[in-house]
Amino acid sequence: SPNFDARRCRNRNRNRNKMVEHKGLRNESGHTSMAGIARKQEETKIDLSGPHSKENLRRSLSDVSVDKAKVSQELNVTRAAGVLGLASLALAAEATVIFISSNLNQPTGDLAGDSDTTFPPALLYSASAAEACAFVLGLFLAVFSLFFNINVPQVTAGVTALNSILLTYFFFVIIIAQPAFNWKNDLPLPLPPAGGWDTEYRKEVTFWMGHFIPQMCLSLMTLGFQISSLINLYKTQQDTEAKENMPNGALYFTFSFLVFWIGIGILTIAGWTRTEEGGWRLESPVVYPPTVIEYAGVAIISGLAVILYGLVNMAYAAWLSVTKEELWPITAFIQLLSLVAYIWLYGFHDLMQISLVSSTLSGVGAQYALLLISVVFAPVYYMGRVTSSLEKDDSVSL
Repeated sequence: SPNFDARRCRNRNRNRNKMVEHKGLRNESGHTSMAGIARKQEETKIDLSGPHSKENLRRSLSDVSVDKAKVSQELNVTRAAGVLGLASLALAAEATVIFISSNLNQPTGDLAGDSDTTFPPALLYSASAAEACAFVLGLFLAVFSLFFNINVPQVTAGVTALNSILLTYFFFVIIIAQPAFNWKNDLPLPLPPAGGWDTEYRKEVTFWMGHFIPQMCLSLMTLGFQISSLINLYKTQQDTEAKENMPNGALYFTFSFLVFWIGIGILTIAGWTRTEEGGWRLESPVVYPPTVIEYAGVAIISGLAVILYGLVNMAYAAWLSVTKEELWPITAFIQLLSLVAYIWLYGFHDLMQISLVSSTLSGVGAQYALLLISVVFAPVYYMGRVTSSLEKDDSVSL
């Protein structure tokens, strides 16, 4: 209605006048002035000359910096947990295979074993159980961190200490004590060539270069990869500023050095047997895990590839340490080389060689497929950590 419209117009004008009066924009005559508007704008300016205003600005900038550091820390924790999960999975098959096969030669269930012919199965059981526990604990930590965002540094530190003890026990029993026992008692490890050993020298070379040295290097890589991943997760969980906390340059060089010696072992045995038998396919396959050879020529290529992979990574680790300068073509080349190396080793050195020797070695093949994860990708992972550190503060040393 007309009365209602007039009343609404008067109310709107009255509210506008009150707002203008409240803001102090009217002059003495009651009209809105430009001077009043300018005065109000001047009052609302931020004054950075006072000490309190500067302090507030610094506090705001500090809050933004803290938020960025928190996001960076969360990303580092996620990445560290993912690497820990991968490193833990590499232990799964090895622990399972050793535990299941520990009593194959003792059908009566005698855990003590024979002092002259059989390494005590009780030690094999306990050592493989220790590795299995380390695998489960590491995997649980990774899962809880990745999927449930549960990160307790004290728990991670406790698991790191416990796993260090468990894996050290496993290393000395499986890698040191058992081969020494078998060598002392002249026992095969685990399958001699058809018709026995041709010469004592071939037996010694096969034991040391085909089994003992590669197995030691492989175990140091897989066990060390999990322990270093646990330490890295603990550090990133504690570090509110998300800094680099691991000696990535030293780990990069060390893992590359171990890869190099694994390649030396494979090449030595493959070249020796190829020279002795003179054929493409061996009449007496080498079955000394991690060295399993049916086709010597393929194994020679594998050994050369692993040696090249280790040398390239060692050289690049030294370059990064000395020059503090990343060469992105070399970084990309090594990343591509890691993919090619894993495909070759898994396809030709694992699937093909082991399947042709015996189907009973399927467990060894599965074990080796997981162990190759540490052999191939641990150096590349720490190379990435080194280059990331260089981008931040150039703090890399061997």
